[in-house]
Amino acid sequence: MRLHATQPTSTASLSLWNGFDEFTPLNDRVDAPPLSLPAISEPMRVIIVRHGQSTWNAEGRIQGSTDLSVLTEKGVKQAGKTRDMLSAVPFSAVFQSPLARARQTADVVLQGRHQGESARQSPPATAPPSPPPPRVTLPCLREVDLYQFQGLLKAEGKALYGEAYMRWQRAPHTFEMDGRAPVRELWYRGSLAWQSLLQPQPATASEAGSSSSGSSSSSSNGGGGAAGGAPARQLLVVAHNAINQGLVATALGLPPQYFRRLPQNNAALSVLDFTPATATGSAPHVTLSCLNQSPDNPFKNPDKVVGHVVLLSPPAGGGEQQAAALQALAAVLSNLQVTHVLMATPDVNSYLVTSLLATQQQQPTAAAAAAAPVEHMPAAGPEVWRRAVELAAVKTGGATTGSAVQYGNVLVLLDEQSHAAAVWAALGLAAPPAGAGPLLRVSPGGLSVCEFAADPAQTPATVRCINNTAHL
Repeated sequence: MRLHATQPTSTASLSLWNGFDEFTPLNDRVDAPPLSLPAISEPMRVIIVRHGQSTWNAEGRIQGSTDLSVLTEKGVKQAGKTRDMLSAVPFSAVFQSPLARARQTADVVLQGRHQGESARQSPPATAPPSPPPPRVTLPCLREVDLYQFQGLLKAEGKALYGEAYMRWQRAPHTFEMDGRAPVRELWYRGSLAWQSLLQPQPATASEAGSSSSGSSSSSSNGGGGAAGGAPARQLLVVAHNAINQGLVATALGLPPQYFRRLPQNNAALSVLDFTPATATGSAPHVTLSCLNQSPDNPFKNPDKVVGHVVLLSPPAGGGEQQAAALQALAAVLSNLQVTHVLMATPDVNSYLVTSLLATQQQQPTAAAAAAAPVEHMPAAGPEVWRRAVELAAVKTGGATTGSAVQYGNVLVLLDEQSHAAAVWAALGLAAPPAGAGPLLRVSPGGLSVCEFAADPAQTPATVRCINNTAHL
């Protein structure tokens, strides 16, 4: 048991926090602006994975940085899917949170590997075993420190802390507890982790072999090759929902206001590519190649989500290859009742739209009783996003039935560049000029899902995934 907790003697002492824990001596709970990314001398790829479902996830209990939960059977299976997604990736190093649920997930993801090789590589019988990649535990990769909330069921947190708990739910980036600022401290810790993650590491034997053969990663193992086509040194990071958000956001230069705007599902992965800056000693160029990638259904939480905008770039190729990709995409979209289709690319025809909507639910909402209406407009990311939000803001049900009001689910078909610009617009940002800021990579067939918890016209979007190609 990692926390120094006493037996509860009243409802107020249900929390496991009593003022200190094993992480207190680290002095990394700092309410300060994030550190800048360190300079690098070679391309690097960092694959960030959240742990699988834990026992406390299943209970609805607030974990924070406690270490009293382990993976459930479902969590182990989720980690197994991630292992399959990453089976062709040779890692030069593995960084993990000190908490058991993350360590167990890393154990599953790394199963079946031959001493640092990828799981799909079979070393020659005469080859000496190559050394395993370093496996490093970084305390700063632990989950967000939630102090008095830790150990409480979410309903208990609401009952015991009332207004304070509501502030945590509504404005987490400004929330403070006894002089502590959990989210701002988390952002600082995320930036602190990058100081270690981006340090040079010795190349493994498998990495050297990959580099000498000129191979590079494909979209099947994380969203496309590293920027510039150079072989990327590949790191695996296994941690938690909140700290993974902090890692992604601080790499992209997004402030703490973006907490909960880039959620991480259990065992899902996100990929960041780093290339050295032209100026010596400057922070690297950053590309987010995918966010929250998973083969699982991306349309979940029906009790919390009332509308969607789904961005999709048409799959490449033709014939059987394209037909297979369209079938896979249609299977994903079958989990959502599409109410509108917005076509913002000339590369889409009626066959493609019909194929994508072939498996729609049999009992659509009143607004989609016929085929989802199709609208055409010129491709331009921000304008496309604004129109998509207008369509999503159309009420489709619930207003007269006593249930929650439901809004539209808009499918937007657009080219890769407009797709990336629309994601930036969903985050309330303009796409940065080339070479002047972080980039988003979008692949043919890539899917991005934006959710709304209330009226889309009034509510910032949560970006559930970006450039998800796991279905392909």
